[in-house]
Amino acid sequence: MPFDDPAFADFDPFGGETSGRVRIEEPETSKLLLNVQYALTDEINLVALGTYEDNFRDREFGFPGAAGFVFTESPSNTETYTAELRSEFDFGKLTGWVGGYYFENEIVTESSLTIPLAGLLPFPFTPGDSVVSQNIRRVTAVENYAVFADFTYELSDRLSINLGARYDFEEFSDTGNIGSVSSDPANCVVSLPTGDAPCTVLLGAANTPGAPADFEAFLPRGAIVYSFTDEVSLGFSIARGYRAGGAVLQQDGTTQQAAIVPFDPEFTTNYELSLRTQSSDGKWTVNANAFFTDWTDQQVTIPGPSGLPNDAFTENVGESELYGAEVTVDYRPTSSFSTFATLGLLHTEFTDFPFTFVEGEFANLAGNEFPAAPSVTASAGCSYDTGSGFYLSGSASFTGETQSEVANLNVNQNDDYLLVNGRAGFRMGAWDIYTFANNLFDERFVTRRDFAGVNTGTGEIDVRPQARFQVSQPRIVGVGVQAEF
Repeated sequence: MPFDDPAFADFDPFGGETSGRVRIEEPETSKLLLNVQYALTDEINLVALGTYEDNFRDREFGFPGAAGFVFTESPSNTETYTAELRSEFDFGKLTGWVGGYYFENEIVTESSLTIPLAGLLPFPFTPGDSVVSQNIRRVTAVENYAVFADFTYELSDRLSINLGARYDFEEFSDTGNIGSVSSDPANCVVSLPTGDAPCTVLLGAANTPGAPADFEAFLPRGAIVYSFTDEVSLGFSIARGYRAGGAVLQQDGTTQQAAIVPFDPEFTTNYELSLRTQSSDGKWTVNANAFFTDWTDQQVTIPGPSGLPNDAFTENVGESELYGAEVTVDYRPTSSFSTFATLGLLHTEFTDFPFTFVEGEFANLAGNEFPAAPSVTASAGCSYDTGSGFYLSGSASFTGETQSEVANLNVNQNDDYLLVNGRAGFRMGAWDIYTFANNLFDERFVTRRDFAGVNTGTGEIDVRPQARFQVSQPRIVGVGVQAEF
């Protein structure tokens, strides 16, 4: 959507001065993996998989205010358990597996915010050195149970069919915000247009109700594959996809009151045509896919009337479609050298997307592209292994232009970019010592822009008072040591 403003004409995301804002993140991750396989008979194999992952991330953020430094701390901890038990079988013409799956995830997020009020408010308040603080804890949890089966049967030497299904049940819970708001001193009072009130109202309510919910889905799939020769085959598949519902925390930009807003599952129907080929000597492999996806009850994030970052919610208001094609070529002329190239083409389009609360140009965004969905992607690379331990590899990837948001404003459009990466190392037994370079030529580009947006309350375009954007990582060069036991 064309939108011109002189303020953006000479804007350089990399040429600004520091704002004085400070952001520190300290992540810690622990992982455990269990993989047990047992051959029950010559035809039946049992597989048990289990994982545990713990992610702790401590976030600290601050910025200078008129009366002091405004500081917030937001640690979060995510624990995830998965377990899968399946039986794989091979009876000649009939192969496949049946099994069950369990997933448990809990996210605990805490936040602590301290704000000196002096110089920040347009309203009078007393005492003049007052500080308000907010401490909040929120827990979201997901439990997922699934049973699945997949069968492939060879109708002839050239033709085979595949049928499968999955039943998925998910329990979702969200405690909402549980916490407190306080002021120092406790008798701090602010004079609002509606009258005098405790200073704690400036941070809104600390407690919001939760939103538990259950979701279930039956997901069938089917495919047919015909082999013209031992090297060439053509396949077609249809599958139903699903993403469970959940809830988001929306903060009203005017009242600062927060609420848990639930949303329902979304479903896709996926059609794919696939071609698999390789040369008789095995040196060449050419694979191609063409696909079409029909999306219903699409989960769409909609900004609230204020346009502020936290004033947003998710609703099942969208329908869309996407289609495209992918081609991959691999060539291995010798045992020590290999190369590859890929090309991807993608078209995305909202076919129904009610957006603003008023009639006008943005009342429905049908015809717009998805955010972060490049229409063209390509990559190429090669690797060389001397056979004596030394190896080299390099790759280049191209990503086409993308939209940053659903309204497709041109000021928020991201340019295409090219990245080059490289790696060299030495392998000796279980050890691998290597050096690498990501973004070798230090390419700088913007991956997401938020310079303007559509106000869903008025239907008009609002220029952001502060431009927000995400930029690429700089050149990263390093060394590493990896061992396998």
